[in-house]
Amino acid sequence: MKYDFDLSLEEHTSVGKIISQITDGSSVLEFGPGNGRMTQYLINEKKCEVSIVEFDSVLFEHVMGFAQDGFLGNIEEYKWNEHFAGKKFDFIIFADVLEHLTDSEKALEEASKYLAPNGEILLTFPNLAHNSVLIDLFNNKLDWKQYGLLDRTHNSFYTQQGFEELFERIGLSIRREDFTYSQVGQNELSASYEELPEMVRYDFKNRPFGEVYQYFYALRKETVEHPERVEPINSNYNKQMQLAYLINDKFEVEPYIFNNQTNENKTTVHQAPASTEKLRIVIGKVPASIQLSVVVDNKLLKIEETNASWYQEDLFMFPDVTEEPYVVIDGAAVAGKEYTVNVNVLNEEEFFPSEVKVMDDVASEKEKNRLLQLKLNYFDKFDYQLKNIPYAEANAEIEGIKLTIESIENNESENEAIIKGWGFSEATKRPLDYLLAESMNPLQVNLIYRPDVNEVFGIDSTEKFGFILTAKDMQVSDAVKLLVLDHQDQVYPIIAKNSQSASTPVTRKIRHLLGSIKRNGFSGAVKNYQRSKQQSANYEEWMTKVEEPTRAQLIEASKDLTFQPKISLVVPVYNVDEKWLRACVKSLTDQVYSNWELCLADDASPKVHIKPLLEELAAADERVKIVLRKKNGHISEATNSAIEITTGDYIGFMDNDDILADTALLAVVNALNENQNREFIYTDEDKLSMSGKRFDPFFKPNWNETLLLGHNYITHFVVVKRSIVETVGGLRTEFNGSQDYDFVLRATEAAKEIHHVSNILYHWRTIETSVAMDPQSKEYAYVAGQNAVQAALERRKLDGVVSMTKNYGAYKIDFRYETEPKVSIVLSGKPSEKQLKKLLATEWNEFEILASSTDIKDARVRAFAGKNENELAREAVGEFLVFLSAELVPTENTWLQEAMNFARLPNVGAVAGKVISKDDAILNCGVIIDPAHERVVYEQQGLSNKTIGTYFRPALPREIYTATEDVLILQKDAFLTLGGFDMELPAEIKGIDFSIRLAKEEKKLIFDPYFEVRYSGENHFNVKKEAYEALTNKYSQELNDPLINPNQFSIGG
Repeated sequence: MKYDFDLSLEEHTSVGKIISQITDGSSVLEFGPGNGRMTQYLINEKKCEVSIVEFDSVLFEHVMGFAQDGFLGNIEEYKWNEHFAGKKFDFIIFADVLEHLTDSEKALEEASKYLAPNGEILLTFPNLAHNSVLIDLFNNKLDWKQYGLLDRTHNSFYTQQGFEELFERIGLSIRREDFTYSQVGQNELSASYEELPEMVRYDFKNRPFGEVYQYFYALRKETVEHPERVEPINSNYNKQMQLAYLINDKFEVEPYIFNNQTNENKTTVHQAPASTEKLRIVIGKVPASIQLSVVVDNKLLKIEETNASWYQEDLFMFPDVTEEPYVVIDGAAVAGKEYTVNVNVLNEEEFFPSEVKVMDDVASEKEKNRLLQLKLNYFDKFDYQLKNIPYAEANAEIEGIKLTIESIENNESENEAIIKGWGFSEATKRPLDYLLAESMNPLQVNLIYRPDVNEVFGIDSTEKFGFILTAKDMQVSDAVKLLVLDHQDQVYPIIAKNSQSASTPVTRKIRHLLGSIKRNGFSGAVKNYQRSKQQSANYEEWMTKVEEPTRAQLIEASKDLTFQPKISLVVPVYNVDEKWLRACVKSLTDQVYSNWELCLADDASPKVHIKPLLEELAAADERVKIVLRKKNGHISEATNSAIEITTGDYIGFMDNDDILADTALLAVVNALNENQNREFIYTDEDKLSMSGKRFDPFFKPNWNETLLLGHNYITHFVVVKRSIVETVGGLRTEFNGSQDYDFVLRATEAAKEIHHVSNILYHWRTIETSVAMDPQSKEYAYVAGQNAVQAALERRKLDGVVSMTKNYGAYKIDFRYETEPKVSIVLSGKPSEKQLKKLLATEWNEFEILASSTDIKDARVRAFAGKNENELAREAVGEFLVFLSAELVPTENTWLQEAMNFARLPNVGAVAGKVISKDDAILNCGVIIDPAHERVVYEQQGLSNKTIGTYFRPALPREIYTATEDVLILQKDAFLTLGGFDMELPAEIKGIDFSIRLAKEEKKLIFDPYFEVRYSGENHFNVKKEAYEALTNKYSQELNDPLINPNQFSIGG
């Protein structure tokens, strides 16, 4: 039914405000009753006599089923006047009706003639000056809707002043004025304050009528001496304050709200506990300029610490804080005393970039001077006899701090040394400061968030313990001497030696090393570390033994290519260093395959060298085309501008500082010659240090749709058929930060076939001195990625909720289902009492446990003496079967909810869970058949369960080819249709054999890490050689895993 809505009696709603004014037993004339919910309430609950005027015949007939009188017709034809001639009403209602009329003034004037003495017109009316509308207007948008503030059938518009003038003209007095409210982003309009320039956001937010959604008026013909009026409420006026007293290492928090507009609570008096060690005051949550003072006995207290970029007496500037603005007062100054807090927010988000830079520079210089003074004071202790300073080895045990130097690399082209590692104070659990000890060369310090360090040392903090130190105008040949300082101004002299192994940057080395120390002790960790060094060395060997012959074969095969399409490379450009862009373009001009074009789109770079550089590059090679955008639109729009000038049959995507291997395009074209149905192609990649050293190879799996929904494992290099780009569209600005992830999800949905070229053809340059290496600096990108996955679910008609995991860039999907089917848990061997008790605590409505024997008496446990897994499965009454090996117990009572998450999706044949040890090491997260070495490999076995492993293999759901039968869930019918397990095969092999048969039916086998069980015994998860031979006796070609990268075993990957 049209205009159907639920009736709300809450007084914050427009209908609630109207109903609250109407007294019992009144006579009411209601214009435009819609579905009649309010009409019916007034008649049934308030015993009113209600007449209506309605122009829609369907609605009129419906409401007249209970209204006492009514007229069918257009309000503005005024034929209702005759129908109600001679009648008077206590209340006349216009609930969101007047705005739809062409002459609302006349309608209001005519209706007032039917008011009884002291009768009232009750009306609600939308506020066109709501901030949601004004933000769009500011951006030259006016998007009319089906309903709400911008209902396309609205014809009349008023502001508060306009209403008052209208009422005065027609002789009506305001008896009550009120409002309903809706914040920006919480109504039918998608506007956001982020769409405004920062300089005007504060003024918009603080408009008195900025959040008024509707006006409400009660009007009389009689004069009203003292009308009831309320001041509009604006949520932006309210600011949060927190007074946190540090007592015995714990904070006692006293929160309160102050109103920055009305001055309520801007000056408050408090009593500090006698044992206060520190007082931490937190003000609001946004960048701001704030006046704040704390006064005791008429004296202004000194600020001990703050995250303000600049402050002087009681004025604090917080231009760009990543946490709440705060100040800290010495507890001794307030302990046991009464003190006064004065606060006033002067403005928010109104800093010019130049102002921010000045404040940052002042703060930076102030900190540099402080550290330099500490350095000089330290040297003074040794009478500046530097040879007497007791330097300690960087990676040795140092009392008071934890410190590790992971790598030292010389960037010869820039004449700088780059030192990477992590460190923190053991006492305060805060990051350290770093200085060059015996050099005055500039040292640039970039701190980065290191969740691996937090995890291993059990520190619940968002402090940045990782560091990248860039020493300008120097190279480190043997060692570098540093002074490391904690926040208590303690100085630690350190010597960091530059070894050959340290010069190879391996991104995740420290995560594995820390976890290894925790699990295996120091000596065991050393052995693991030596193996990792060997793997790193093996990459260089792999380049020689595998990559170079592959390249030669590819070039030889190129002579016979019959299909030679043009490939357009699109590259967005913004303020890139000249040398990196030249290297990027040179990697194209060096391509063995020549039928390409490079489309460069400059996104209005402010750096002056960009435009002439692009023009030079375009003039040097006719295959290089450029677009010079006049307005910055960020990476998505810049990429789309490049796409617009492409003419190729296929489109490839690159970043402006990365490079391609010289056979990259040739390898793509070779794949297309093999099969032209391949419409989406991606390759492997590695990283390139600033000095040009290749490291950290990423041998990606073959197409894995499930893994892609948890993490963008495809990244670079991607080539897509033009028709796919035209079908799904280019990059979308609403996903900026993860625009490539969103595009890959859409393009892979549309492509006929997705193909993986398992060669390292893309080299991603790591600008190691950049704070962009800090995962926290890309928080917005991870939110955009979450939104991209959520959008993918909606396109695929899958009902699920996407959430971010603790690992940046990784997501978890919780699918929603309407039913909860019964599950039968089939146990192999005799179950232990511990296993059964844990299983019986499972949080799932209907489940049963089947075993060959048991001593537990519970209706949910059934025993069938002497029966194997297949026979137990046939006895099961559940729709789904879970197979669990002996001694495996769930780590959480919700384990079955996780197990059933993917098991119920279309085309999923089975789901395998994760097995971890009593020490939280991974025992089983899927297995890989390795025919070349005649073995079965347990992926990631021995790694800490807290690590993401090799590119999220143990941490995210993904499709796998084979799994053991240890922890497996699938539909009973599917299991029986395939004939169950081959009971002639050895343990572990039974599940692998079943997996292969499942794959032949084109059903997915998914590994789900959230479906987790623990094994408390000693590790027995391995496949002996004779067991493997049982597989080879049954299969040949089927032993080749279609999902893994053939290079995976080349360097221990």
